[in-house]
Amino acid sequence: MVPEHVDPSIDRFLDALWLEDGLSPNTLSAYRRDLQLFANWLQTQNQKQSLVQANEQALLAYGSARHADSKPTSVSRRLSVFKRFYRWCLREGLCQVNPTLNVAAPMQRLRMPSSLTESQVEALLEAPDLATPLGLRD
Repeated sequence: MVPEHVDPSIDRFLDALWLEDGLSPNTLSAYRRDLQLFANWLQTQNQKQSLVQANEQALLAYGSARHADSKPTSVSRRLSVFKRFYRWCLREGLCQVNPTLNVAAPMQRLRMPSSLTESQVEALLEAPDLATPLGLRD
């Protein structure tokens, strides 16, 4: 097991999110986990890059190596964490280039709302009491 590499930029980033956006503890915990896993993975590679030194190739390699079987929604969530982190890094002057700019989120299945059944529509139409003004309005 590789020892966990603690990247100080993660704590700074999460503190900024908490102060600026008031994100919930669960959201901050999920962001920490995603960033820490990426930081640990970077340390196992030959380059031994830190988070702020990571490039687009490292992000893509991490996605392929660690999360090839992930659902598109999970991949999109991780990518949004990385995008937000690198925008913050640029703003803080910790990096010169955002490695997520050309990384596209995976295509997700289109979610369509379910439609009412014929009996549900009939029940809805029969619900108002037509003998009252309110029922006539409805």
